[in-house]
Amino acid sequence: MNDASSSSSAPPSPASTSLTSLPSPELQTLSLRDVTDQDREAAAKLKAEANKAFTSMHSRPISRSSLTMGCPGRNFTVAVNLYSKAIELNPRDATFWCNRAAARTKLEEYGFALDDVSKAIEIDPKYAKAYYRRATCYLQIAKPQLAVADFKKVVALEPKNDVVRSQLTATQKLVRKIEFEKV
Repeated sequence: MNDASSSSSAPPSPASTSLTSLPSPELQTLSLRDVTDQDREAAAKLKAEANKAFTSMHSRPISRSSLTMGCPGRNFTVAVNLYSKAIELNPRDATFWCNRAAARTKLEEYGFALDDVSKAIEIDPKYAKAYYRRATCYLQIAKPQLAVADFKKVVALEPKNDVVRSQLTATQKLVRKIEFEKV
């Protein structure tokens, strides 16, 4: 059996079936070299463009794909690609990783979003928003036990955040319900 026939029988990877964005670059291949001021500045400009693509409502015709994503006028794929370019220039900025995770979540690319947000946490272990985004990704892929741990971390970092505290309580109830139903 040759390589071509064996690879065609394998199930397609998420990246090959996704029409929206590409997977994260291999984290170990990213050079955490010293980032120049010029790279930081260029990356910040790309982030601003990505933020605009993520949040702005354009007056262009609504496409079928934007309807399926539930947010007509917003271009999350463009945002992902711009955040990716910013990451290439400055892989040490946790906000780029976290924001790309948010865009990927909107595209329902939860595996890629988890990779990105986990990288953001690796870069900045006190980044509460990254733990929150990871918790919401875990909820989307039906892993509430993992979400509880991240919600707890957010509450530890932001003890006055009542919204997250209530989400933690609701998720803990969900975990208990799931455990009860197993019996």
